[in-house]
Amino acid sequence: LKAVGMTPGQLRATVLCAVGLQATLGIAVGTLAWPWLGGPLMSGLFSGLGLVDFPLRFSLVGALALAPAILAFCLLAGWLPSAKLARIRARGLVIE
Repeated sequence: LKAVGMTPGQLRATVLCAVGLQATLGIAVGTLAWPWLGGPLMSGLFSGLGLVDFPLRFSLVGALALAPAILAFCLLAGWLPSAKLARIRARGLVIE
């Protein structure tokens, strides 16, 4: 993207938009799918480990309360590498 003229700020914004979109979709799908898929999948995993009666509870309030923290963590995980990406010289990549 830098080779087509994006500034470091635009490059960072593009990375953060992509990370934010993926994180938001992941949080939404995970929150909606967990009540139906999470219990059976985790019970199967836990029973294989010998934890037959392991209670799994889902709290929509808890999931919604954690969603901003998860999104912030994902954005931070995209912010840090995007700084290194902004320092890469496009000309050096084309020459190699």
